[in-house]
Amino acid sequence: MSGNTESIADLIKVSLDAFDHEVVLQEMEGMDAEELLAYDGIILGSYTWGDGELPFEAEDFHDDLENIDLAGKKVAVFGSGDTAYELFCEAVTIFEERLVERGAELVQEGLKIELA
Repeated sequence: MSGNTESIADLIKVSLDAFDHEVVLQEMEGMDAEELLAYDGIILGSYTWGDGELPFEAEDFHDDLENIDLAGKKVAVFGSGDTAYELFCEAVTIFEERLVERGAELVQEGLKIELA
């Protein structure tokens, strides 16, 4: 997770904590995607690397999502980037597509935050 992604995740956590939601922050790297099954809602954050690619540390997690059933899970995705790049915050779109493919319900269109 980049420092920007982590900072955004922290802000989201503070906001949800204020409404008495239990929030667990975890890094994708080394996380088993099946752990998501323990949660009612999932907010996933990722920066975009290079030419609209997932960062290295998110690739295995993304691949692991292909093997789990997320039916009934409510999800949202966020990321930060720079609109100077043609594929601005493409990791958000990549993760949204995979989550919906696996049966999750997207409750909010991806939040793409301009850093410039």
